Amino acid sequence: MFMNRQKWFQWGGISLLIVNTALMIGILIDHPGPQKQGSPKEEIISLLHLDDEQIVIFENLVQEHQWKMRTLMDEMMSAQQRYYKSCFERNDSLVLDSKPSLSQAHQAWEDMQVQHLRDIESICRADQLKYFHQLVERFPQFFQPPHPPRP
Repeated sequence: MFMNRQKWFQWGGISLLIVNTALMIGILIDHPGPQKQGSPKEEIISLLHLDDEQIVIFENLVQEHQWKMRTLMDEMMSAQQRYYKSCFERNDSLVLDSKPSLSQAHQAWEDMQVQHLRDIESICRADQLKYFHQLVERFPQFFQPPHPPRP
């Protein structure tokens, strides 16, 4: 009637193996992993439903924008270096002198992003403007670093 000790361990081990396998399958099915996203350029083309002619113009705008942004990024890095250096030289006048250039560089960055959006808007047809407004709302998200997966 009663199971001996060996049978008890066999059934316990098999039961634990089945439960563990079921849990692993459940985890894999419920959490497929991070969704892969295309590049911002691909997502914008898709969101705005750009035609072939608009895509060519858009890609030229992107190249020009990237070149300007790299130049501005160099200026921002220089401003940051001056600011950080001045913060540790214990000279308050240097800190105060370097803050405006850092703020101006950040403002120039945002102004350039807005101008890029205006350039994109200029190539949209009237029927695409509703999609453009969705793009404006989502635009900052395109340039955020990806979030690490949750454990």
